[in-house]
Amino acid sequence: MKSKMKKAVSGALLTACLVVFVIFSYRSGFNQSFSAVPEAERALFAMDTYMTIHCYGERAEEAAAAAEEEIERIEALLSAKNEGSDISQEEIAALIRKALQLSEETKGAFDPTVYPLTKLWGFAHAPEESVERHRTAPSQEEIDQILPRIGWEKVQVSAEGQELDLGGIAKGYTSDRIMKIFDEYELTGGIVSLGGNVQCYKRKPDGRPWKVGIRLPQRPDPAGNGIGAETILGVLTTDACAVITSGSDQRYFIDEKTGKLWHHILDPKTGYPADNDLLSVTIISREGTMADALSTACFVMGKEEAIRFWKRHSDEFDLILVCKDKEVLLSWPLREKFELLDPSYELKLLSSS
Repeated sequence: MKSKMKKAVSGALLTACLVVFVIFSYRSGFNQSFSAVPEAERALFAMDTYMTIHCYGERAEEAAAAAEEEIERIEALLSAKNEGSDISQEEIAALIRKALQLSEETKGAFDPTVYPLTKLWGFAHAPEESVERHRTAPSQEEIDQILPRIGWEKVQVSAEGQELDLGGIAKGYTSDRIMKIFDEYELTGGIVSLGGNVQCYKRKPDGRPWKVGIRLPQRPDPAGNGIGAETILGVLTTDACAVITSGSDQRYFIDEKTGKLWHHILDPKTGYPADNDLLSVTIISREGTMADALSTACFVMGKEEAIRFWKRHSDEFDLILVCKDKEVLLSWPLREKFELLDPSYELKLLSSS
């Protein structure tokens, strides 16, 4: 699996990620910046997505190997589809408590019990298995049968028919763990891209901040033939933080009966894909686990509720909302860190007051 995925990464990574990380300034070359710094990298497929690890420092190779091992360990531990994963372990128990805390704070917009709905809609498999872009959406009756089992407040160890999926925070938790590994190996800098999740460690080896490209969400082809080439909406300049995006244009299908496009981000309250004024949400935070959950939650909330939520928690995270009306809403602290590259979008700043 590793060798197969490593060969595939170079051609597929850009179309697999919602956030495209840029490990060098888009105005200068890679070799000019990093040539004198020991470095190591890894590329792999795990947790249903393509991942890359870049390490800089005297122990870069050791750190990269340890990070790859940690990804594989966490995947085995957390996989909702892995019958051997053990949710009774202390580490998992702590992560479940964190997931439920985030569910409570977002009033259920993030909900780890949504997995039965994810399976019903056909989004529980890996993205590369989604070759059939045309299928039939579940009926209201099928959704109504499952909805009573959904709800973070109902979580019990022995709840019959309830399935807990920690995939909504798994990659964020993993990137947090990798940052600890980078600390352990005393790296001078590093960056990981776990699908739509990017997390930066310290700064570039030349002392400059990282530049993370925020991908332009694109509406998929109604014929189900994909979304075309990657386009960068803007560039975020940052140092040590997580930059995590959720969007509606990567996993989807076209309803064979109605022609309607259904994406994979489900609203736990309705049982349907969230239908609002947003195309994507990017969360910027020191904590990857929280950012992972909040990118999903804020997408489900919609623009106005997401803005209100940010204002109540503006000391914990920043956000970038890409709206269907071609507005890019940027939290105020990012005003000098984000450069909009697409002139067809209008940039507006959000005040926390």
